[in-house]
Amino acid sequence: IQDALRSVDMLEHADKPVRVLSGGQHKRVSIAVELLARPTLFFLDEPTSGLDPGLEKKMMYDLNRLADEGRTGVLVTHATANIEQCDHVAFLSYGRLAYYGPPNEALNFFNVRDFSDIYLKLSQDVDPAKGKPPSPELQPYYSKTHADKGKISSGLLWADHYSQSPFNKKYVLDRQSQLKTGGYVGAAGSTPPRKSKDSFIRQTFILARRQFDLIRLDWRTLFIL
Repeated sequence: IQDALRSVDMLEHADKPVRVLSGGQHKRVSIAVELLARPTLFFLDEPTSGLDPGLEKKMMYDLNRLADEGRTGVLVTHATANIEQCDHVAFLSYGRLAYYGPPNEALNFFNVRDFSDIYLKLSQDVDPAKGKPPSPELQPYYSKTHADKGKISSGLLWADHYSQSPFNKKYVLDRQSQLKTGGYVGAAGSTPPRKSKDSFIRQTFILARRQFDLIRLDWRTLFIL
């Protein structure tokens, strides 16, 4: 528990009930709960939503520190102010991969200065009949595959563009080929998951005690039960 609280910088709040914590602290406690099992992979859905800019930045730096400790975090977010803390980012459009690679190279791929401009490029419609032609880099893909359909989202054209780009070969295809041959090595400093040394009886007792405490301290649920 101490290790989990230390990982999310919450040791000084260890004795406080969750109900008195701020929104950002709630998020960090939720992550700490998952860290109790020492996962090597964890998924986070909008962990910085509703946070002020300062807390969002701190949360992203905390997640980056956890990744440096050898854990892999998959983060879903629409907040891009501190997206450079991620090793890789993926942009999806209609379920298709429009980009995957380092954050700074995404700006070069989409030829924009800010991440918010990428959303605009992916959400625009292409319809030459209404005076909305595709941008020059997307024209070949529209003419080859989608010209007979008329209106189409530019996000799909960017997905076609990415599938033929050097970025796709470097960050997707080449890495997949290494996995197939067994030659891919994890991040430097990562450690294999540790097996539990506790007995089945002890683990069952701890889990049952935790569940009992959760119900005992939740008076509304206890009353209903």
